Amino acid sequence: MPDGALRQGLSTAAIRGPTQRDPTVWILLGNRTGDDNQLSALAVALGWPFETKTLRYNSLRHFPFLRDERLLHLIGETRSTLLPPWPDLVIGLGYESLPAARFIRRQSRGHTRLIQIGNPRCAIDDIDLVIATPQYPLPDATNLLKIPLPIGNPARAVTATQEEEDWLQSMPSPRRLVAVGGSTRQWKVDERRLNLAIRHLKEARARSGGSVIAVTSRRTPPEIKRSLEDQLTGDAEACVHDFPRFATLLARCDEFHVTADSVSMLSEAILTGRPVGMIPIRRSLRGQVGHFLRRLGIPLQARADLSGFWRYLTENGLVGTVELPVASAVPDTTQVAVEAVRDILKRPRTPRIWALLGARKGDNNQVLALAEALGLPFVCKQLTYNHWRHLGPHLLGATLRSLTPGSRALLSGDLPDLTISTGHRSVAVVQSLRRRSGGRTRSIHVGYPRISPDKFDLVIATPEYPIREHPNLIRIPIALSRGTRRAEHHEDFWQSYPAPRRLLILGGPTLYWRLSPQTVGRALDDLLAKAKAHGGSVVVIGSPRTPRRLLLKAQERVRSVQVPATLVPVGGSPPYAELLEWADTISVTADSVAMVSDAISTGKPVELVPIQPTGAGWAVMALMDRVRPSEHAPPHDLRAFWRALKERGLVGSASEGVEPVPDLTCSAVSRAKAIVGGSGKSRSMKGPPRSLGKGLP
Repeated sequence: MPDGALRQGLSTAAIRGPTQRDPTVWILLGNRTGDDNQLSALAVALGWPFETKTLRYNSLRHFPFLRDERLLHLIGETRSTLLPPWPDLVIGLGYESLPAARFIRRQSRGHTRLIQIGNPRCAIDDIDLVIATPQYPLPDATNLLKIPLPIGNPARAVTATQEEEDWLQSMPSPRRLVAVGGSTRQWKVDERRLNLAIRHLKEARARSGGSVIAVTSRRTPPEIKRSLEDQLTGDAEACVHDFPRFATLLARCDEFHVTADSVSMLSEAILTGRPVGMIPIRRSLRGQVGHFLRRLGIPLQARADLSGFWRYLTENGLVGTVELPVASAVPDTTQVAVEAVRDILKRPRTPRIWALLGARKGDNNQVLALAEALGLPFVCKQLTYNHWRHLGPHLLGATLRSLTPGSRALLSGDLPDLTISTGHRSVAVVQSLRRRSGGRTRSIHVGYPRISPDKFDLVIATPEYPIREHPNLIRIPIALSRGTRRAEHHEDFWQSYPAPRRLLILGGPTLYWRLSPQTVGRALDDLLAKAKAHGGSVVVIGSPRTPRRLLLKAQERVRSVQVPATLVPVGGSPPYAELLEWADTISVTADSVAMVSDAISTGKPVELVPIQPTGAGWAVMALMDRVRPSEHAPPHDLRAFWRALKERGLVGSASEGVEPVPDLTCSAVSRAKAIVGGSGKSRSMKGPPRSLGKGLP
């Protein structure tokens, strides 16, 4: 790290003093000079008071599962420096510093903003701004700033000391500087090519005068240092290590030749505007193996693509060869980064939202529907549960014990401002997240949590659930639906099945209800008869719960008739959402609240295909009707759902008109926004998603 830049930043802070308008900044320094140069350059350019926190790591840093907010990978002395008052902004670089940055933000109860330079090697959804250069294969994101070269221009900020001036006077111009890096996991210095470069520059000095200077770094192998010292022994030749400083050499040399392993040294040389040549390097053994496997088609993940960076420099005329170095005029990227950071602090902080998904696609769709309608970025967390889930929310309490280790790892790191969950299995998880956040994490539950709504900020439930009235409860007549989203349509398919298209959706048996093959058969025959009498077609689709024998009978029936009819396999084409979009009327078995709600949300005529109670269902409902006639049968009573649909005129026969579908998003989204304090623009449930994480397939 350049001492002059650091002193300048501290003196600026001392002169200005902390004011209400000046955010406080911490920069997390490490053990790499090039990285620290970028951090200090950005902090100085911002012009705000800043402190340096030097992070020192222990051997636990090599274990990814220990690099988290417990800070076990930091030595005790470093941990003792991370104390309040917490800053407004933390700037870090490298994946090892990110847990410390997240720890600081958590301790500040979400007040601190995070700026990360380089490749965090993890999801970046909770980072306010990531600043990365071309060698990092990061996908485009709204919080990602891609810049062509690293931040900082040490040559501009440095002032040579008298000792450095005296030394430089002994090295005549033009001064040719060779900057040597060292080995990385995939690459290492090519000693043969480095020696050829030294020989070429010595020959140039012999022809036209000047001097040749080699400077090494911390990563330079000892044998290469000794080789350079042996080769540069003339009057105008030298191999230096710590003196003069690299920034001084950048400011006072006339030509640069840099080994290709160091992005920072290459970039800092280019930013001087003087000729730069790149000295090629070669792959290490590990790099050769990885390159071979990638050529075989094995998709190994690369944390940094140096060849992509070199290609960028060459294609844009920013670097040449040792024989023909290239000078270029590159705008300083520091100001671009400064403007992006300042813009981050001007914006109100975007709430962090987690959509906690479970095993049931219908329930997950409700969570995603609400998250999408909020119009704010959210992250999907697909949770998997173990055998502890059978204890239920009352016995489990607030714990992550019911999650598999992989799912618990998904919930590590900085906690969200809001969780949107579904299913009683998620209740213990949500309560644990709230407790860990000290009550900061708010929670919305969609469906029946099996505990009182006062444990949540909001519960959104449909009529079949036995939940007592509560201020935190919103009852909606049908389940939240993501609706249909236009994508590539299967035009050939629909040309074979003309309008009016009659869609039959089959569910499956539950503990209390079963599908009668006779009832389903009559419903299908009725649709086929209408198609024969009035034209059009019939399309049938099942669900993962539909009994196989029922699907086989339906397939035999549609094949035996002389009207356009087909059964679409589960997971086949066209997909379920497209079938809903193209259907003119919809018949759906009454067992699935999610499928019935999806059908009603289309605004098309919907008919329920009746189902029958199982023996257990008949016994439980008869007992509940006798003992507590005004209450639902647990855990959910579909009869109440059907009554609500008929009272609102949302279902009838497939030929009848329907009442306008109520806007379910309005009250739910307005309550949710009031809870999270977000400022996102509400979306219709039928709009496209805005997720920063992985959604459903």
